[in-house]
Amino acid sequence: MEKIAKYIIIAIIGTSFFSVLLLYNFGLVPGFEQSSLINSDNDESDGATGRSEALSEVHNITLTVEYVSKPPKTWEKFSLSSHKTSVLDALEAKCQVVTKDYGYGKMVVGIDGVNGDWVYFVNGDYAGIGAAAYYLEDGDEIYWEHINS
Repeated sequence: MEKIAKYIIIAIIGTSFFSVLLLYNFGLVPGFEQSSLINSDNDESDGATGRSEALSEVHNITLTVEYVSKPPKTWEKFSLSSHKTSVLDALEAKCQVVTKDYGYGKMVVGIDGVNGDWVYFVNGDYAGIGAAAYYLEDGDEIYWEHINS
């Protein structure tokens, strides 16, 4: 009898968790819609992930590359056009870039002959997505940092 009670309790708990998961997933819980969690501003930008699509051109872009073994380089107030307005496009416009495709996107593995792991920030925020998927807006400031070799 105790065994049956344990199975019934486990089934009730499992069903409850599954139901809550479905409610949150489909936005049926007031105040927890997916769109409000992702983009509370209701503008075309979603914070540290840039725009959802490329602009035809962007202006007043600043790019800084911080090398470990040599002085940093900075380019200010340049523009990108022809829908090539991602962070990776900006970097490739000013530097020799080596990328490696890992199947889920390109990773920058070398800038101007300095190989290793690189991270980038836009307007002071860690981006968290691949540089080819982060589309810039006018006035964005990009900072690349070499973190190891």
